[in-house]
Amino acid sequence: MENQTALGDDVMTHEEISDQTFEKIRRITAGMLKSDVYKAIYEAALDVEKGIYVDIGPAQGGSTISIALGRQVAGRQDLIYSADVFTASNALKSSDVNTNVRVLQENLAAFGLGEDINIIVVGQQDIATTVPLDAAIGLFFVDADGALDRDFEQFYDRIVPGGIIILDDCENKSTDKYIQYPPDRLEKYVKSKGAKKISELTPLGKHYTVYKFTRKLVDLGLMEEIKTVNNTIFLRKIGGKSYVASGARQALSDTRDSIAREFFEARNAFFDMAG
Repeated sequence: MENQTALGDDVMTHEEISDQTFEKIRRITAGMLKSDVYKAIYEAALDVEKGIYVDIGPAQGGSTISIALGRQVAGRQDLIYSADVFTASNALKSSDVNTNVRVLQENLAAFGLGEDINIIVVGQQDIATTVPLDAAIGLFFVDADGALDRDFEQFYDRIVPGGIIILDDCENKSTDKYIQYPPDRLEKYVKSKGAKKISELTPLGKHYTVYKFTRKLVDLGLMEEIKTVNNTIFLRKIGGKSYVASGARQALSDTRDSIAREFFEARNAFFDMAG
């Protein structure tokens, strides 16, 4: 039987899903990713052979819709877990959590989707346990706050061998925004994020932190790169070691400290030049 999926009131085959489909996803969800990234996410979901789908940071649903379309066209019925804090993001329509959840649900419905998609409100629900501990993950997408050390601590061992890992905002490009903060503003920034020290955050930018973490995980042999579309990297889980046994926990902690050192070195240089 020919694989097919719903888009609005129409039923579409894989052959009928086009670049316009992904442009529509971006438009309806006010997506922050480019349409070719949504297409690549769809294609990755289409290739999943085993396991559930976990999407961390869907905002208004662009990534979740792309995953769900790929799942349906592939004829698979494994659950999708779509998790977000649903607040404090430029990618969201409102500052109200319930409103943002409703927007996500409406956007899913606009594409004929919603069944077997579990929405998790991070902060109200514990994402690590709401996603069943015994569920194997076939696709793991992350577009959150850059804390991959936390995300992989919770989920790496649950990803199936050969499982697909997609990480947004992965780019060897740092920002000097926080470098230029005066001491009192920097202190307020750290406290506003509920952190005790700058190394707990992303002082050189989320993109740079995700890049450094990703390269370290690749170097440790936990995953291999498939491709990069814009600044979204697609990887595959490899190797048989657990996250802790691989040394990843300590390695990413060291990476955080290294980024903090880079930050303070750049900061000292900036204020020395500024006089």
